Amino acid sequence: MWRVFLCAILTHDRGHLMQSARLPDCRSGLHGQIEAWRSEALKGDEDMSVGDSESTGREQAATELARATRTACREASHARRDARKRRRLLFLRGLDATLFGHRMPEAAFLAEQVGWHRDCMDDSCVKCGTTLFRFESREGGCGECRGRRALHEAVIRLGRYAPPLSQWVPAVKSRAWFSMAHHLGRELGQQARDAVYAGRLPQPELVTWVPVHWIRRLWRGIDHAQTIARATANELGVPCCSLLAARWSRGQVHGDRRQRTSNAGRFHLKRGVQHAMARHILLVDDVQTTGTTAQDAFRALRDLRPKSLSLAVCAVSDPPRRNALRASQSTPRGPRWESRGEASGGGSPESEANGPRMY
Repeated sequence: MWRVFLCAILTHDRGHLMQSARLPDCRSGLHGQIEAWRSEALKGDEDMSVGDSESTGREQAATELARATRTACREASHARRDARKRRRLLFLRGLDATLFGHRMPEAAFLAEQVGWHRDCMDDSCVKCGTTLFRFESREGGCGECRGRRALHEAVIRLGRYAPPLSQWVPAVKSRAWFSMAHHLGRELGQQARDAVYAGRLPQPELVTWVPVHWIRRLWRGIDHAQTIARATANELGVPCCSLLAARWSRGQVHGDRRQRTSNAGRFHLKRGVQHAMARHILLVDDVQTTGTTAQDAFRALRDLRPKSLSLAVCAVSDPPRRNALRASQSTPRGPRWESRGEASGGGSPESEANGPRMY
């Protein structure tokens, strides 16, 4: 019996020994297979990473291409829209120049070509704006306004109502000449600044203008006084606002001096203008003939109790007797442009507007 058990033990030990002898070989083969699988996995990961980077680069390139395409399409759309706008603008400009208006030259270039410059402040009366004669006394005003009570402090102007101003100023409102209105407004602002530095005009704190009725403004296509006043205010660096409203009345263009004097009471204050109270106000207008328009505006502005009221106009029409006296004396004083109405002794804007065209 013990022989059977001994043989079983020996057989078991032999199998164990044989298995122990074969185990390193199996383990080495398993390790080699594992290493092979690992190397293949690492190689696959590297291939996948390279493929991912390549796909990421392709995606970025596609995104950049789509963005560039959208930008190019947007720029092309904007260019087509700008081209349509330019064509429409050119069409409207041609239509305005042929049917509804006139093509006017550039104001600054025209003033340079004709050699026009604003008058010196010593050439006009500070109280009424009338052209002074040589050796005429300036204390208390000129011979036309001395001893008269005025509602304003001072009057500044660009020149006498004679060519070229007698042609430019009416063309501003009759032909909607915006460039000339801006040019005259800037010149008026510079003249007002020089007057302030010379002590002849209080420093303006607010600029307003002589209004026109809304029907006339709609018919003309421009509010000439407003355009000039805004350019003046921009030159002075002060605010500009509308304080007055105009009632319907007879026009001032085709009437004589007597009719203009009788045409009074045309302006009234607007609502909500209390912010303009107790200020130095500068009133802007295009032409002063008899002073009735400015006086009506000053009477309406007195309700604001301003510190001072001043007038700034582009041109002043001298009284007929002063024009006749100037023609008889033949003094070279004044602007270089002489008019036919001056030689005949007339003083109305219509008579002085004759002469060679300056536009």
